[in-house]
Amino acid sequence: MIFPGSGLKRKRQRLYTILFFSDEDEKPKGVKLSKQALIAYITLVVIFISAIVLVLVIHTPIKYIVFPETFAESRERAKKMQELYQRLENFAYELEKVKLYNNLLRQALGEKVSDSIAVSISRLENMSQKKQMMFEENGFDVLQVIDIESVKPKFIFPVFNGFITRGFDPNIQHFGIDIAGKEGDVVRAVDDGYVIFSDWTYRDGYVIIILHSGGYMSVYKHGQMNLKARNSFVKQGEAIALVGKTGKTGNEPHLHFEIWKNGKPLNPKFYIPN
Repeated sequence: MIFPGSGLKRKRQRLYTILFFSDEDEKPKGVKLSKQALIAYITLVVIFISAIVLVLVIHTPIKYIVFPETFAESRERAKKMQELYQRLENFAYELEKVKLYNNLLRQALGEKVSDSIAVSISRLENMSQKKQMMFEENGFDVLQVIDIESVKPKFIFPVFNGFITRGFDPNIQHFGIDIAGKEGDVVRAVDDGYVIFSDWTYRDGYVIIILHSGGYMSVYKHGQMNLKARNSFVKQGEAIALVGKTGKTGNEPHLHFEIWKNGKPLNPKFYIPN
C-alpha cells in the first residue's frame, strides 16, 4: 500500500529576490517573491507608470510634443465647432428679432398680437445677456429695441405749430393722438431711430413706423407722402413725412401719432412737450 506523500518529493516553489541598494547601508535589503507575486508586482508598477505618463500627456503641454498633428486637428475642430455654435446663436437671435419686428408692425397696424410680442421680448432679453449691445457708427443700434430704459426719452413734438385735436383713448382702440396741421406740413422724427415700415395702407394711408432705443416705437399715419424709406436711420427732428389726409380714416389733414413700448401703447401726451 502506498500512502500519500510516501516515496514522492514535493516540488519546491522557486522564489525571486528583489534587492534594494542604499548609499547609507552597505548591506542591500531584499524581498523574496514567488513567480506569480513578481508578475503582479511588475504589472502594478507598469500600470502606475503608464497612468502617470497618460495624465502628463493629457493635462500638460507634453501632448503637443508627443502628438502634434492629432492635437492640432482637435484644436482646429474645436475652434470650428465654437464658431458654428456662435453662428447658430446669432441666427436664432436675428430670427427672434425679425419675429418681434413683424409682430410690432402687425400690432401697430391693428392686429392683436400682444402675447406673441411678450414672448419675443422675453426670449430676446434672455439672449441679449450673452451679447454685448453696442451703438453703431451712426449712433443707433437696432438691437437696442429690447433694452430697458428707466428714464423717459426726450421726444420732440412731431408737427411744428401743430395742436392736439383728439386724445389717447384705448377703450375705443384709439391708441394715439391726432395732431392738426396744414396739408403738406413737415412731420418730424420725435427721436433718433430706425425706420422699420414706410408704405401705403388702405385704412391709414401713408404710414411710417420708427424703432427707438429703450424699446420705444413711434407711429405716424395719414401722411400726404413719406420722405423716408424702410431700413433707413433718422435723426431727431429730421423730416420723415408730410401731413395729409390719406387712408380710409383720414378725413381732414392731420397726423395720427402713437408711441409704443415693448408691445404696449402709451399716452403720447406724457412723452412729448405740449
